[in-house]
Amino acid sequence: MGYDVFISFKRGALDGSGLTRDYELAADLHKTLRENGISAFFSVKDLSTSAFRDEIDNALDDAKVLIAVGTKRENLEAQNVKYEWRSFYDDLLQGFKPEGEIYTYLEGMDQMQLPRALRQRQSFQSNQKEELVRWIKGNLGMAENRPTPDILSNTQPEPQVIPQTIDTAPVRSEPMLVHRAGVRLGKIIKFGRYPQGSKGEIMPIEWRVLHVQDGKALLLTDKLLDYAEYNEKYENVTWEKCSLRQWMNGEFIQKAFSAEEQNKIALTTNTNSSNPQYSTKGGNETEDMVFALSIEEAKKYFDLDRSRKAFTTSYARKLGRAYDDGSDYWWLRSPGCNSVSAADVNYDGGINSYGNFVNRGLVAVRFALWMKL
Repeated sequence: MGYDVFISFKRGALDGSGLTRDYELAADLHKTLRENGISAFFSVKDLSTSAFRDEIDNALDDAKVLIAVGTKRENLEAQNVKYEWRSFYDDLLQGFKPEGEIYTYLEGMDQMQLPRALRQRQSFQSNQKEELVRWIKGNLGMAENRPTPDILSNTQPEPQVIPQTIDTAPVRSEPMLVHRAGVRLGKIIKFGRYPQGSKGEIMPIEWRVLHVQDGKALLLTDKLLDYAEYNEKYENVTWEKCSLRQWMNGEFIQKAFSAEEQNKIALTTNTNSSNPQYSTKGGNETEDMVFALSIEEAKKYFDLDRSRKAFTTSYARKLGRAYDDGSDYWWLRSPGCNSVSAADVNYDGGINSYGNFVNRGLVAVRFALWMKL
């Protein structure tokens, strides 16, 4: 049978004292995956025979996701375990698994203690099993509550301009605020232009109005327009210094807005708070024309997870790896669980405070700005 997931782990303790804690974690994870309808390869045999090595290789070929389970680096670097995850990793590098992904599932160690190749992958602790399963489901196209294919799919028509009379219901309910220009909460307005068609056609950018105050409106792009790393290098970084902020406030502005339109964008002082769950420092205040929402703002302006769910344009979909319905993850400016990660919004609209590595390229961008009215 084919397997969707390959679980790699060290079974026997190196000192011969019995089964490892890695084995216990892997066995429990295997049970949970099966309960969620996910086919996972879980080996409890020796790797001494060539026939079984063939079975391992076949399972590695089948799997879209590999999970390396570890409680200590030496277990992950044991000969057979390293053969499994290294083989899968090499397939990713060579492009043999364009939809493949590696996750680490850890207890008693953190990412910086991992072998370098694994250090670059998304990591979960043993108390984050449910979150890991959600990510795996996303990789396997098993997202829940997705729109029906006839409404949103990879074969949907090119993006159409939404009439300004249409309101967007998902925005948080607040007293109706209307400016003299007719901008009000929940409206979709057009401002600037950006590649959005499947062949890179330039189209008006559609923005949701999230808030109106003091003669300004807070706008958020309705679609995911592009993909970018939070930071080009894997390093400790905050919003102040990250390459995403530099790109948003430089190349993107020049590409998307005319000089007249740029004059309508208000320079905004953003507070960059610490991660509310992991206390990772958010860094100094910044002055931005264009920015990503923070964790706090993503919660403040949307009532429900599903209202944060966002879909790529046809142009962006070709750059990233969106899910079948066109949804994908999008960056927040807040830090993640540590200073080499940044928070994001999941494909289903849930806020991922744990975050993604800052140099991960397959995360979409959803732009925000304050427009002068």
